[in-house]
Amino acid sequence: MSIEQIFNQVVIIFLLMLLGAVIKKLGFLHPQSINDLTNITLYFLSPIVIIKAFEQPFSRSRFYQLLLLIAGVFLTYFVSILIAKLLFHKENDQNIRQIAT
Repeated sequence: MSIEQIFNQVVIIFLLMLLGAVIKKLGFLHPQSINDLTNITLYFLSPIVIIKAFEQPFSRSRFYQLLLLIAGVFLTYFVSILIAKLLFHKENDQNIRQIAT
């Protein structure tokens, strides 16, 4: 994907956001309508867009990159958990300790 395509997609997203803001300011959308549209976007449209973005022909190099990415994510989570436990294990407030670790 080229920089021009990415830029065009970002511009389209911002124009859609601007359109939504104008529609709300004009009073066409009520709070319940906004909640419903947000739920539709989060639970239906976002997963479809993500799946569509990953539709590519299979190749071994991409598969190995995926495995490397998964390993990197798990390693990052593991290190983050360890750091949080080290930094917050002496915290007296139980609520803060539960949130932080």
